[in-house]
Amino acid sequence: HGVAVLTAAPNYPDGEIYKGYKNRFHKEEMDGVTIARVPVILSKKKGVTGRLASYLSFVMNGMRQAKKMPAPDILWATSPPLFTALIGLKAKKMWKVPLVMDIRDIWPASIRDVQAVHNKHLLNIAERLAEKTYAAADAITTTSDGILQSLPTQHHVKAHVIPNGVDEKLFSEEAQKKALSQNPLPQRLHHKFVVLYAGNLGLAQAPEVMIEAASLLHHGTKQIKKRDDIHFVIVGSGVRTESMRELAQQKQLTNITFTGIQPHEKIPAYIAHSNLCLIPYKAEETFRRTLASKVFDYMAGGKPIIINLEGETAAIIKEAQCGFVAKDEDPRDLVKYITYFADDPEVAAQMGHAGREYAMQHFRRETIAKKLEEVIMNLHATVP
Repeated sequence: HGVAVLTAAPNYPDGEIYKGYKNRFHKEEMDGVTIARVPVILSKKKGVTGRLASYLSFVMNGMRQAKKMPAPDILWATSPPLFTALIGLKAKKMWKVPLVMDIRDIWPASIRDVQAVHNKHLLNIAERLAEKTYAAADAITTTSDGILQSLPTQHHVKAHVIPNGVDEKLFSEEAQKKALSQNPLPQRLHHKFVVLYAGNLGLAQAPEVMIEAASLLHHGTKQIKKRDDIHFVIVGSGVRTESMRELAQQKQLTNITFTGIQPHEKIPAYIAHSNLCLIPYKAEETFRRTLASKVFDYMAGGKPIIINLEGETAAIIKEAQCGFVAKDEDPRDLVKYITYFADDPEVAAQMGHAGREYAMQHFRRETIAKKLEEVIMNLHATVP
């Protein structure tokens, strides 16, 4: 198949253009895929105004660029942000081709739950845009059954669950051996029990739970023994990075390291040299329905997992028997499971192995891609 992508230069989550890219109109080829990039207003601030300006600038420049591109057979628009749907709707009308709407987060419910937007007028506009998009789409894909079930029932018949999965190139047996040979952690951590979080530090996550857990283990309490052998490593960035760094400094923590954002191809090495991986979520109903993409990297990397929220991701961890579910945003309960794994490396290894086996059996990206291809080709077959 021929694939063309319309996007911006990578700048998420900090609103800074990645090294090697420029914020301008240009085209490039990558692995046989044509990529058309458009400039956007960069938003380095947490406020709604800056983010909205960035989203709308992509819509305007994206529509402008779409007019110069050859008509495809199928359109596939992915959200969030939901505003990308505006390009999809416009292009569908312009090219008269089927539109697949890919929903990876429940907008505007998720931004309402984390209180990212308080303006009821804006939320109502987003609600109407979402419904208009669902109605206009010829097919809908979601990354979890929970997201599918959150859609209005009249759209379920055209919706398909296409989850994220394991990048087999990054987590093959050969790649795992390479990752083990390249330790990205500083020498002082090589003999520590490393607790890893790799991902966005945004409004949907609860990184303060990790900071509080690190504090309990660093300082100790009457009920919790001080543990100098356990160290937290946070790989990633986002709108809450600075506040989390400041909180760690206020608590005078020396058992936590922030690496900043790292290239995705380096994540397997961080996982390989960790002992345990975390998925901290805010205790909101919206996030119970999502399927955290990082769970597949953790599982494929062969590490046990602790998540602090019951829901779809937790259900997979339980079924795979590769970790535990701590109480919602409860640092003491998180510490209980961290120390359990630190004190029983054999169980940690067994659960890590079980997770890798499960991920490779059920979530190979190649298999998932074939399911998406089937959805697209079935839709294409209906075009006169």
